[in-house]
Amino acid sequence: MKALKIGVKILVPLLIIAAAVYVLDWFGVVKVRDTLSRVPVVGQLFPAEKEQEESTAEKIARLEKENSQYKSEIARINKEKEELKKQVKTLEEQLNSLTAVTGEEKKETSGEEGGEEGIEKLAAFYAAMKPQEAVAIMNYLDDELVVRILSAMDEEQAGKILAAMEPRRAAAIAAEMTVESEGR
Repeated sequence: MKALKIGVKILVPLLIIAAAVYVLDWFGVVKVRDTLSRVPVVGQLFPAEKEQEESTAEKIARLEKENSQYKSEIARINKEKEELKKQVKTLEEQLNSLTAVTGEEKKETSGEEGGEEGIEKLAAFYAAMKPQEAVAIMNYLDDELVVRILSAMDEEQAGKILAAMEPRRAAAIAAEMTVESEGR
């Protein structure tokens, strides 16, 4: 019981002092954080208000910088997206025109002698393209037509197109071209 009385005698004045310091800090009379920040060990737990404001300002600056970087990245990606849309549109147009031309060529080659002239036109059309673009379209054509088109092309350009193709298909088409050239 005696220990309790001693504990109360010590605890009550400490609570009164703590309450008084809190009220004085609240009214701005005493800057408790500034005072505590100067105490060696306790200062790490209670940084001064100026340090907190500076770190907040630094965080805001860092976040604004990151935000501007993200915005520029989004703008770059959107620009790239638009360029890719344009390329897709161009390739679709080329595919549609080639599909129309190959449809006409199939009609012409189904029994008429003038089919070779159409194949030569197709060969010239594909030769004017980049090999990757030509392969992208030729992937939709049957091997027989591709063989006839490549056979009508300059050997160097036909080789570039074959090199851009998927290896198995390129090998099959090259084999057919060899058989066709031997049959002539």
